[in-house]
Amino acid sequence: MIEITVRKNITGSRIKSIRLSKELSQQDVDRIASLQGIDLTRSKLAKIETGMIRVTDETLRDLSIVLDVNVNEFFE
Repeated sequence: MIEITVRKNITGSRIKSIRLSKELSQQDVDRIASLQGIDLTRSKLAKIETGMIRVTDETLRDLSIVLDVNVNEFFE
């Protein structure tokens, strides 16, 4: 089978790595975001981590708040 999916972002795998290093599930991130008034669902996070959707600067900022990291860490 030929894979026709093209990654739409370069930060997804790094976001997943950071999340896992903090021992957080996608559902945990969803919950933390919700408590902080940030619109970030588990489904959206899964799509970001697999590169299925583009990531805006606003989303990166929100993820940095939820994961408690500097935005620059998503690009290392």
